[in-house]
Amino acid sequence: MLCAAGLKLELELSLLTVILGHGVFGLPVAFGPILTRLSQFPRSLEEAAYDLGAKPSEVFRDVLFPYLRSALIAGALLAFTLSFDEVVVTIFLTGRENTLPMEIWSRLRIDITPEIAAVATLVLLGSGGVVLLSQQLGGTE
Repeated sequence: MLCAAGLKLELELSLLTVILGHGVFGLPVAFGPILTRLSQFPRSLEEAAYDLGAKPSEVFRDVLFPYLRSALIAGALLAFTLSFDEVVVTIFLTGRENTLPMEIWSRLRIDITPEIAAVATLVLLGSGGVVLLSQQLGGTE
């Protein structure tokens, strides 16, 4: 797409290209819950903060960010989950280094070993822990 626009990036395949690729892939997914939450933001809260003498940075920190926090966490979790599952994108963007999903995938193709089962269990526990933490931080809304 960049080449069609006349832009050519001279990037070698590396961890940087994997991060950039997954970032471009995950941003639209993350923006879904964020924009939905932002569209429901009551502007009266922002106006009240300004009327009480808050600066724009204080309005963002004390009013807007707490309101968007749960949507930001949800968007980040969605983007991470989809990115973790996209082995194909990683195959095309990785250089010599292996990412965790690539390492799991390459070892699963040979044989299922206890190490792979342990890593998969740790990934599941870590993901579950992040979900529980996000529910605790987000509260009930």
